[in-house]
Amino acid sequence: AMAGSALLCPAAGTQLSRLSGSAWCSSQACSGALTCPVEIVHGRYDMVCPPEQAWMLHQALPDSRLNWVPAAGHSSAEPAIAEALVAAVRRLGRRG
Repeated sequence: AMAGSALLCPAAGTQLSRLSGSAWCSSQACSGALTCPVEIVHGRYDMVCPPEQAWMLHQALPDSRLNWVPAAGHSSAEPAIAEALVAAVRRLGRRG
């Protein structure tokens, strides 16, 4: 439904999962690898993925938008993260 868009989550270290397959790459190596809009949603109090990882990923992906969620941690079940994810998907849909 959203061809040409991606919603990614920083994983351990500087790795990310690409929606086009199961390939993994470091954020430094991904610059230019994705040519579609990317929404990055990251909770301020995330103790699993450090905020620096989200920032590095954002810097490496030219068409990305970094969405800091001030009152949330790592879980997508947290209301603030869930709201930010829904908003990100809607933005991608409008661009799509």
